Amino acid sequence: MNEREGPESGVTVDRGMSSDRSPSLQVWQEAWYKLTGKTEEVSRSWNAPFQIGLGHLQSLHKRLEQCCEQYAISASNFEIVVFYADDHSERFTSWQRFNTHAPVDTAAVESVQLTYDFLITPPKTQTPQNYRITLQIASKVSVMRKLHADSFFFGPMPKIIRQIGNRTAEARIKYVDYVIARTMLHTIDEWAKSLPRASEPAAFRWLERRSHIVPPIFRSAMAVVTIACVIEAISHVLGESATIPKLAYFLVTAFACIFASYGIGHYIGRLVENALDKYCALSYLELTAGDTNAIKAARQDNKGALAFSVGGTVTALVLSTLSRFAAAWLLHLVIR
Repeated sequence: MNEREGPESGVTVDRGMSSDRSPSLQVWQEAWYKLTGKTEEVSRSWNAPFQIGLGHLQSLHKRLEQCCEQYAISASNFEIVVFYADDHSERFTSWQRFNTHAPVDTAAVESVQLTYDFLITPPKTQTPQNYRITLQIASKVSVMRKLHADSFFFGPMPKIIRQIGNRTAEARIKYVDYVIARTMLHTIDEWAKSLPRASEPAAFRWLERRSHIVPPIFRSAMAVVTIACVIEAISHVLGESATIPKLAYFLVTAFACIFASYGIGHYIGRLVENALDKYCALSYLELTAGDTNAIKAARQDNKGALAFSVGGTVTALVLSTLSRFAAAWLLHLVIR
């Protein structure tokens, strides 16, 4: 029941409403920050084959500035560090200096790290809070070329090593107010969705993930073709004129043909597997002349890998047919 005193008393009391409203989430987060001095962190990573140029980084910078305009910002700071493939880096503290000096370098860019620091006073609070955005963007083209150049392996690079360069971008936000951090992360995510990406056929991507099954398929197929030829020759060997020496020659020749076709199929299958694994989706940062040259070289490598894969498959088909005739010819020499 609500009871209100008259206006002559100058006091109004509403007993139907609770006078002790619970504080908002922002107040609790501010209190926790004051007590502990700790911040939380939210992050997200991307594996998509982004193709990022200088204009895309400028677009991200503008998006983040517009995102933070709705808050009361006491201070802000920006830093960008460019890591090059020749093991040197450059640090810029303003966007103007980055636009002027970074594209002049001749080395390919391996990765870029953007760091934003904002001192924001959220609504319903009075104390400014620090928010840090760290965005790491990698050029897969440069990373893979450096891995190939620095590899100490003899022969093809192991697949587990090639998987190191799959992550193309990662964003981390240290925050006090979760809602503000999620707004910032959503802005970065929307920017990532607008980026151009390398096109790759779904069938080829499926085959690339299962390239390890190519050698077993090739060696089994060639062995099966040879075995079929051996089976056809059994009726001629085990005829009325069959002798033990002729049977022995037949068995030795048959096993030799099967073993040889099995080994040849495995060798060709491994070559095709390595060619498929060398194919790299063109995910890159194009900021310098070195990046342009690295991208051109990566395109040529991809064309070579595709040509080698197709050529190896055709060679396996031709050899499987030739192995049938070769096995038949050898068996004919033995049993005649």
